[in-house]
Amino acid sequence: MSLLKKHILNQLASQLISQEEAKDLLLELSGKGKASEKSKSHEIAIIGMSGRFPRANNTEEFWQNLAQGINCIDDFPKKRCEDFEPILRNPFYTEFLTGDSIKLEHIKDVQSKAGYLNQIDFFDADFFGIPPSEATYMDPHQRVALENAWQTMENAGYGGDKLVGSKTGVFVGKEGTNYSLYRYCSSQDPMQLTGSWESIMVSRINYLFNFRGPCMIIDTACSAGLVSVHMAAQSILNGECEQAIAGGINLSITGEFDSKYLGGMNMDSVESDEKTVRTFDAGANGTVWGEGVGFVMLKPLSKAIADGDFIHAVIKGSAINNDGASNGLTAPNADAQEEVVVDAWEKAGINPETLSYIEAHGTGTVLGDPIEFKGLTNAFRRYTKKRLFCAIGSLKTNMGHLVAASGSASLFKVIKSIQTKSIAPTINFNSPNPYINFLSSPLYVSDRLQQWKEGDFPRRAALSSFGFSHTNCHMVIEEAPQRKVGVAKRPAYCFTLSAKKQHLLLDYLDRYKRFAADSNWNIADLCFTANTGRGHYPYRLAIVTSSEAEFRQQLEVAYQQLLGSQGESFSEHTIFYAQHSVVSDKKKQRATGEITAKQQKEISQQANVLLEQYLDISDIESVCKLAQEYVTGAQVQWDNFYIDEKRCRLPLPTYPFEEKRYWAEPKISQVSSFNNRIHPLLDRRVPDTQTSNLEKKWIYESEFSNETHWILTDHKIKNTGVVPGTTYLEMVRAAITDALRWQSLELNDLFFLQPMVVETSTQRTVRVVLLQGEAESISFLIES
Repeated sequence: MSLLKKHILNQLASQLISQEEAKDLLLELSGKGKASEKSKSHEIAIIGMSGRFPRANNTEEFWQNLAQGINCIDDFPKKRCEDFEPILRNPFYTEFLTGDSIKLEHIKDVQSKAGYLNQIDFFDADFFGIPPSEATYMDPHQRVALENAWQTMENAGYGGDKLVGSKTGVFVGKEGTNYSLYRYCSSQDPMQLTGSWESIMVSRINYLFNFRGPCMIIDTACSAGLVSVHMAAQSILNGECEQAIAGGINLSITGEFDSKYLGGMNMDSVESDEKTVRTFDAGANGTVWGEGVGFVMLKPLSKAIADGDFIHAVIKGSAINNDGASNGLTAPNADAQEEVVVDAWEKAGINPETLSYIEAHGTGTVLGDPIEFKGLTNAFRRYTKKRLFCAIGSLKTNMGHLVAASGSASLFKVIKSIQTKSIAPTINFNSPNPYINFLSSPLYVSDRLQQWKEGDFPRRAALSSFGFSHTNCHMVIEEAPQRKVGVAKRPAYCFTLSAKKQHLLLDYLDRYKRFAADSNWNIADLCFTANTGRGHYPYRLAIVTSSEAEFRQQLEVAYQQLLGSQGESFSEHTIFYAQHSVVSDKKKQRATGEITAKQQKEISQQANVLLEQYLDISDIESVCKLAQEYVTGAQVQWDNFYIDEKRCRLPLPTYPFEEKRYWAEPKISQVSSFNNRIHPLLDRRVPDTQTSNLEKKWIYESEFSNETHWILTDHKIKNTGVVPGTTYLEMVRAAITDALRWQSLELNDLFFLQPMVVETSTQRTVRVVLLQGEAESISFLIES
């Protein structure tokens, strides 16, 4: 690019091109030229975001962990150990897993280190109007997704009923569609049908807010989160929805099992033995798993600008593809990765030299890292020969592989990097991977926190998310366009804040105190967002204010008064607080704050008359009276307050959900311990008194009943226990292993004559008979 720029300037100096032509060419190189105008109509604004990640309950804590280079990989949380203990005490489950009974203090030996969320058992069911019985049997994925979707809408300034009935789409990436471990581990209840059916996770969001746009779960394994954002953007561009909520989620309900207990089932080839992710490092030996959820709200960029939305960042372009036939079903394809990167860059209409940072998929595997690096390098080499100009990193070194949520986390890291004008360090990078040619590549590993300096073009970054399913996604993100900070046009504004309970309102107020002290905002936009972009609930606070400095002081006064109010209403010149509830007209004796629907309608009419008066003559007394009516229960048409002034939305604090625990009773097997058995399906070996000298025979016996064998209680046909077909094969395998110590065998010529049915309160004695044949063959019979 520098050679082209030099050539253009030489042409200008030689008067071979005009200044206007030179300007157009230079803008084209930076991605601001006319050729990029076509892509601008396809640009998508990210106007809302909310997430929870290991050691981070929100996006600010998430970024601080990354910026400070904190390793968020931890032991399985103690509280979850207690919840999981009854499951691990199920005899068959635990003894098959570990060979011994398990106790609470031993759970840490079974669980693997991972990036765990602080909590997944709390949920504010009351806020969403969900009965406790239903909330208890909602899979934690549903609860976390619902709260996160709400916080995303509020962060965008569209809380309350602002989007109810709108053409909003919901796209959520989640691995393992239609399988709920929470349901499997919980006692049976009819509510499990909707509470654990995976597609209901997104359908519940649409149902509660009456969204009419597309609604779907997307499962492309590890790339599902970013693919969901891509699909949401495409849906908007296709006119299927006006805005969309998109992202990914991954929870490990019972924790990540240590691979040594699972006989290789946890893909030992990619799981780090030392529980440390070393992306692009010579010591890379695999990944570590993690939990997370991250949603964004998307909207066409032109519409977002026109609506005065706060724009976190802009999606310039994105692309998806698939590896197709690679070297193996789970092996990545460098050529396919290169193609999806180039495709995204072309759709974004950028010059790749304008990219300053790339967030890599970066799992820290011996196979994956060099392939990903090669694909990116080859993509750059189509456009430039420059070396070491673009930083690269991976947050998996901090918090592990978040599977379906990994793309969302990567997107959040890129957004926060752009917003803070800094690039976070990639930790655990000590010595470069010898299979990666860093020196001749355009990329260098960002191993320290560095300032992201302003250049001749907006800050731009890209990110990759590659799936175990071979589906790849690449996305280009750009700094949000600067917007003018509006000025207050009225002598006073009314700020409103409300919650469904007083202690939550106090928490909410405390969040605003911190926000007001640390953020860049103006009072008019803050009041506009709080009044029109939040719900209005029974416990209400209103502050009439004229400036940012005055508002900060009023917040502190309001907090102290609310803290000592003991639930009583108060008014302090410009600060008003009260709570109300709507009761039946037939209720004669009413408590303080109880009003009828008729009374609420009357005070609402009075409030809106006061609003009109203030708009006409800007009388501060009118807006104070309006605030008083509001806190007593008036439904104010706040949008009318801003008819003649264009205001912008701010990413204000979101509603403080009540942390109430909902957790189903565990499914406890009644099967007794089988420590004295040969195997869970084989009680004992019995002698054979009729064996001849020409053959060798082994006989094993077991008593099967619904009270002692979980396979009968879990496998029922018409409420009658039936032994599954695979159980017979396991009985034969276990018997041969005990008799001959064979470590492997091949089964041929199997005939299932009839199933074994065991009625409730009955017992059946079952025999496995092994008969030695020729050439190391065994014939067998299972009979009862």
